[in-house]
Amino acid sequence: MMRIPQPRRLSSLTAQVFALWPLFALSIAFQTQLITYGQDRSRDLTPVEDFTRNRPKGNQKKPPGRRPQLYRLTAGRPNTINTPTSSNGQIGITVWHLRPAIKSEPGARILLWGAERAEHVAQRASTETPLPRGGKVRLSIESARTGYLYVVNRGLFADGSAGPARLMFPVRKMRDNDNKVRPGRLVEIPGQQDEPNYLDATPARRDQVGELLIVLVTAEPLNLPLSNFGANIPAAELATWEKKWGGGAQKLEMVGGEGQQWTTVEKEAATDSGRRLREDEPPPQTVFRLPAGKDDGLLVSVTLRYQRSKTRSRR
Repeated sequence: MMRIPQPRRLSSLTAQVFALWPLFALSIAFQTQLITYGQDRSRDLTPVEDFTRNRPKGNQKKPPGRRPQLYRLTAGRPNTINTPTSSNGQIGITVWHLRPAIKSEPGARILLWGAERAEHVAQRASTETPLPRGGKVRLSIESARTGYLYVVNRGLFADGSAGPARLMFPVRKMRDNDNKVRPGRLVEIPGQQDEPNYLDATPARRDQVGELLIVLVTAEPLNLPLSNFGANIPAAELATWEKKWGGGAQKLEMVGGEGQQWTTVEKEAATDSGRRLREDEPPPQTVFRLPAGKDDGLLVSVTLRYQRSKTRSRR
């Protein structure tokens, strides 16, 4: 015969609740951590339009279902009310690693000048990707504001020291000494018609571990001596630039951009044709974003490390 179940005693229920309370508390704490983690991660992501909005408007609508392209903050502090950044206070840099072209593959080509006269393709690399020793590399730089571009190069050595500062761009033999920049206009180092039109990633000394690039965009041209091979920049002058125009930069890397090939539109935007990249066309791989208020100049430092040399194992 069926029986009506007896109600549980209050004391029994209370005991069970108190027994389960640690599990409830742990679950709530875990969910709170997940929410906080998700919020922190979202603060590290920035749509590429934050950089490309300064370019000419695009002609095409975004196809439905297309995933938005994002930058991830990899160095520097996230934006806050107390430390705002400027949308036009940005410098975009793409490091291109070259390799011989395969006839059947798509993408733009570059014909190398000099001893190795052959078609190559360029692939994007993060500034964190080591430079292949003896490899061929090119750089493209884009500014989110109009100005004048200067690039200084210093060797980095195993003891932590840096070599003398030498003006890498502009030089007389590169791009006809044209260092004017504007949104959507790419400056390539070296230029496509320069000879050679690539950089040789070979350390100058056995103890050299990398290259330091100081990239500067000024509102007005600097009074610097130019030569065919780059003038030396006095340490005191370089320190003045860094104090005046540098500091507080964020570094952002495009998510999923590494390995993508150089495109025809990027190739054209670096020529004398006047072609500029539109806001819906490829963004730079790495973006440096500086605090608001730097109206007359922007300076960022880019460290490129060499691959570690392989040591022979002892038998």
